[in-house]
Amino acid sequence: MLFNVLKSSKIKTSSLSLYSRRLFSEIVPSSESKAGSLIVKRPIEILSENSISNLGFTSDEINQAMKTGSDLYLNREKLNSLESAGFYFNDINGVIDLDKNSQKGWKLTYLKNMLLLQDYNSVFRDFLQSCCLFDKEGLKLTCENRFKQYLTTNIRSIMNKGYNVELESLKILQEYKVLKVELFKNLRINRDENKSLSQYEIKVRPTPLGNLVIANEKGNDYSFAKDSKPFILATTMLVRTPMKVGIFNQNLKRKLYGQPEQENIDYVVRFETQVNLSELFWILPTQNKPKRLRSTKITDLNNVMRGNPFFLEKFDFVEDNSRYNYMTKSLELDNNHKRYVLNNAKQNI
Repeated sequence: MLFNVLKSSKIKTSSLSLYSRRLFSEIVPSSESKAGSLIVKRPIEILSENSISNLGFTSDEINQAMKTGSDLYLNREKLNSLESAGFYFNDINGVIDLDKNSQKGWKLTYLKNMLLLQDYNSVFRDFLQSCCLFDKEGLKLTCENRFKQYLTTNIRSIMNKGYNVELESLKILQEYKVLKVELFKNLRINRDENKSLSQYEIKVRPTPLGNLVIANEKGNDYSFAKDSKPFILATTMLVRTPMKVGIFNQNLKRKLYGQPEQENIDYVVRFETQVNLSELFWILPTQNKPKRLRSTKITDLNNVMRGNPFFLEKFDFVEDNSRYNYMTKSLELDNNHKRYVLNNAKQNI
């Protein structure tokens, strides 16, 4: 990239051809250089004012980067690492219209009356703060285990490069629209606490909220005796908020990745809440309901876990293609997720 810029600005590059270098932090002799023929020059001596303007950096910025060893931009490899963390919606299918496929109807009112939107606000805010602080206990409280492991791996890879992960434009209340609502019975939010699919008898029942998937262990169903909260209310929400994660370089002088402050961005977030039967009927718009008796966790962010299915053998219990209203239809991406989960399970054995 640097060589092309210098060439386009008609700068003499004979001395530069002896070197391969990383941006403004070091100069390494190339394998083609000959002993005794090296004349090391500082990058600022090689770059003219014309080439500096082409790169978009000032002389002061380059000098500061040289002194501190900090980065001024991200290469493709580093960008891929950041994008895989899922902090920004980056679905490959650009034709998905999230606004059109989401709604603010009676289902959103139901979630509001259930006080679940309050839980979503708290959990989502704590989740983003835990990501930026790399607070593993905070991530454990706000995320499903499989999703937490995925995030921890990606955030660590970012921080290991010396970058700073910062939360911008903190906001208490976010704007929500409903993309999908599902109900599950006799399963746990943490995927590793469930048995294999072959050990369950699966039944699907339609409800006004969404399909109810009943997973009975083969034999008699003693779920109500075993579990005081046998239901999971799973909602995939479009969350619009100015809260966003920004990636800054090593000395916090330059923002390398992220959107402008105060600009709203969209997240596709899957929330799952473990509830009992009576909680599903907390439909009156009153505030005198027990708080934090429910357990709400985030199980997917911007489709990086492909919806984080309970069982790898069956992503959808009902083949209605409803998840493709907010997710690219791709067998390859589904298989990539399966491989990730299986490889991660082998490493934890």
